[in-house]
Amino acid sequence: MHDRLAKVADDLRKVGVGLNSAVKNFNGFTNSFNGRLMVTGRKFRDLNIETGARDLEDVSSVDALALGEGPALIEKPENVES
Repeated sequence: MHDRLAKVADDLRKVGVGLNSAVKNFNGFTNSFNGRLMVTGRKFRDLNIETGARDLEDVSSVDALALGEGPALIEKPENVES
């Protein structure tokens, strides 16, 4: 049972690391998208070029990260003895 729990905890840690990486990459993309593409897209309106009915809105970044970048995401409960 201990080995199974250790395996699951390791898998959870890997998922957390992957989620953190995805958040960082997503935020990098949104910064580039908002700072480069959206600025260029808004110039169409400034040049009186038909842009359609929809307004361009910035894409929000993600503020949450997975907890526990360290080796263990699961901590031993306080009321459990070793």
